[in-house]
Amino acid sequence: GFYVLLVGSKVVLAAIVALTAFVVPGWAGKNLNQTAVQDGITKILTGAEPEGYGIKDVKDVQCPDGQKVESGATFTCSLKVNGENKHVTVTIKDSSGTYEVSRPTN
Repeated sequence: GFYVLLVGSKVVLAAIVALTAFVVPGWAGKNLNQTAVQDGITKILTGAEPEGYGIKDVKDVQCPDGQKVESGATFTCSLKVNGENKHVTVTIKDSSGTYEVSRPTN
C-alpha cells in the first residue's frame, strides 16, 4: 500500500516498506522497487489535488532500475503527458523509501 502526503507544494508518496520487504526478501534498505515507483508516480500525477497534481493523460512512466534508497538521492523518470515527452525528478526523502515527485517538465 501507499500513503500520499502533501508537503509544501510537492506531493510525497510513502511506501509501506514492510509489505514490499516481505514480498521481495532483502529489498528493504537497498533498492527501490522500479514497478512500484512507476505506479506511484502515475498515482501522484493523476490524483486529484491536493493529494496529487490532477493531470489527466499520463502514460509510459519509465524509471531507471536499481535506484538505491539513500536520503537526498535523486533520479529522473520519463513519461508522456497528453502525448508529449516529459520527465519528473524523484527525490528520496529518507531511508524508509519515502520519495518526492516533481511536476512534469520538458
